[in-house]
Amino acid sequence: MQQRIEDIVDGTMQKMIAYGLSESTIHQYYRGFCKGIIQYCHHHAHGNYARNLLDDLAKNAEKRLEDGLIKQHHYRSLIRTIHYLNSYAETGEVDFQKLTHSRKYIPIKKHLGLIEQILERTELNEGFKYRLHSCMRHFFCFIETHDIEIAQL
Repeated sequence: MQQRIEDIVDGTMQKMIAYGLSESTIHQYYRGFCKGIIQYCHHHAHGNYARNLLDDLAKNAEKRLEDGLIKQHHYRSLIRTIHYLNSYAETGEVDFQKLTHSRKYIPIKKHLGLIEQILERTELNEGFKYRLHSCMRHFFCFIETHDIEIAQL
């Protein structure tokens, strides 16, 4: 059954209101992203919702980000909006969970596992472990960018 994109957007906006987002935030999502998504769906799918269409829109946005045509903040907000619309269209509910983490330094999994092992063996309090985790991630990202192997340390 085809769903109209306007119905998906309206339902998503209602869920955002029920979730407790402010009126101005909801207005920004609608005006800044949903109106463009509605136009995109009308142009490419006669006004119908299609997940693959929104996935293509996300890929186009990623390319525009890589080309420097849009900023990271705009890209993340668009991806979040697409996620909200997809979750509502597929489940009738909006998944408000965070899509990405806010960590600035993200080393490779092998190094991240090493950091976890090191911190597990300490008897430091959790607050200090949390701060140390950030410093260690920064350090491992540094050595990764300089092609230094752990064994060389």
